[in-house]
Amino acid sequence: MMLLIFSGCSQQTSIANNKLNIELDNYVKAFNKSYSSHRINGSIIISKDGKIVAQRNYGMADSTENTSFTETTKSMICSTTKFFTAIAIMQLEEKGLISLNDNISKYLPKQMKGEDITIHQLLTHTSGIIRDITDTGLINPYENIPKEKLIALVNERPLLFKPGTKMSYSNAGYQLLASIIENVSGLSFEEYVNIHIFKPSGMTSTGMSFSKDYVVDIAAGYEYKYDKFVRKEPYDMSHTYGSGNIYSTAHDMYLFDKVLREGKLIKKEVLKKMIIDNTGLNSNYGYGCFVGNLKGHRWFGHPGNLNSGYFSYYLRFPDEDISITMLFNTTWNDNNSIMKAISAIALGEDYKMPYKKNEIELDKGKLDKFIGEYEPTENGSIGKITIKKENGLLNISSGGQVIYLTPYSEMNFFDKQNEMWEHTFESDESGKIIYYILNDPVDEMRFRKIN
Repeated sequence: MMLLIFSGCSQQTSIANNKLNIELDNYVKAFNKSYSSHRINGSIIISKDGKIVAQRNYGMADSTENTSFTETTKSMICSTTKFFTAIAIMQLEEKGLISLNDNISKYLPKQMKGEDITIHQLLTHTSGIIRDITDTGLINPYENIPKEKLIALVNERPLLFKPGTKMSYSNAGYQLLASIIENVSGLSFEEYVNIHIFKPSGMTSTGMSFSKDYVVDIAAGYEYKYDKFVRKEPYDMSHTYGSGNIYSTAHDMYLFDKVLREGKLIKKEVLKKMIIDNTGLNSNYGYGCFVGNLKGHRWFGHPGNLNSGYFSYYLRFPDEDISITMLFNTTWNDNNSIMKAISAIALGEDYKMPYKKNEIELDKGKLDKFIGEYEPTENGSIGKITIKKENGLLNISSGGQVIYLTPYSEMNFFDKQNEMWEHTFESDESGKIIYYILNDPVDEMRFRKIN
C-alpha cells in the first residue's frame, strides 16, 4: 500500500493561512484512514482574491518510479477540459466569428439533423447527441482514432431526443464543438487553445494528449479499492478530443483561474453568461460548467473522471472570490461529495469528519421494516426511491442506479462502493420506519416512507 505523504506549504502560501493547510491535512488523514474504497492521492490548491491560501500534496504520483505528488505533477483533468472548450467558443463569439444561436450544420454540414441543433445546445448538453462513440462499440477507449473519423462517427448517429427538450450529458457534443473551433479559426483545436488560453495563462506544463502513450512526467493512473492501489492501463485519449484530453498541473490550474478572474481570457460579462443555468430545464449547467449552491454560496465548475485512473475538479465561488483545484490520480464514483467537503473547509462551513464504519450482522428479519417506497421531502436531483431486500441484503434503486447497503448499526448503513455516504433511517415511537436520510459530508436529503 502507498504511504500517505504530506508535502510542505508552497512559498506562495501565506503563513497566516497555515491553519487551512492543517485542516486539509487533518481531513485527508481521517479520510484515508477511514475508507477502504477511495483514497485522496494528489494535489489540492485553494486560492482567494487571486492568491494561494492553501496548497497540499498527498501520496505518490507513480509508485513504480517512487515519485511523490507535487503541485507541478501533471495529471489528466478529464472532463474539466469542457470548460476550456467552452471558453474557446465564447472567445470566437466575442470576436463575432460565430453566434451561439447558429445551427451547427453551418460548420458541420455532415452532422445528422445539424440544421436542428445550435451551438448553444451543444454547450448545454441539450442537443440530443449521444454521450460517447465508445458506448456504441464502434471503437474502444484503448484504440487510437483520427479526429476526422471520430467526428464522422458522431455525425452519423441518430439523436436521442429533439434538441432543446432534455439535457443528457454528451462528450460527443463537445467533440463537435472542438471541430467547430477548428473550422472557424483555421487552427487545430490544440493550437487554438494553446495560443488563446494556455499561453496567456502562463500554463507551461499544460497540453493535450491524443494517444495512449504516457505524457512525460504525468502521474500514473490508479484505482484504489479495499486498501489497495491498482495501476490502470492508460486510455488512448484520441477519443476524448475536446471533451477530456487536457492534462495540467494544480499550479497551472491556479494560473488559469487567476487570469480568468481578471477578465484576460474572456470579458467578465461573458463569464457571467457562462456560469448560470443555460439549459432552460433547471438542470444546473451553464456553458461548459455545472452551477450550484453550497450552503448559500454560489459556485460554478466542472469535475473530471476517467476510469483509467484520474479525477479532477475545478470550481470557483465568485461571491467569495475563492477557487479550488483538485487533481487526483485515482478514479472516483462520486464527483460531488469530496468537492463539497473541501469546499466547506475553504468556506469555513460545517462538514462531517470521516470515520471508520465497522460492518455488523443484522438478523435478516430486522431488515423487512425498511422495505418500501420513499419520496423526497424537498425537490432535488433524486426522485422517488425503492428499498428492497435481496439475498438477505438491502438495496436502494433510483433512476436505474442500485446501491447495496451494509449495516454498521441497527438503523445506519453504508455503501462499500462509496463510504462517504451514510444511509440512516428514522422511526416513530412504535418503531415504524418513517424516514430514510442520505447524508454526504455537508448535506442531507430526507425521504418519507409512503408504503
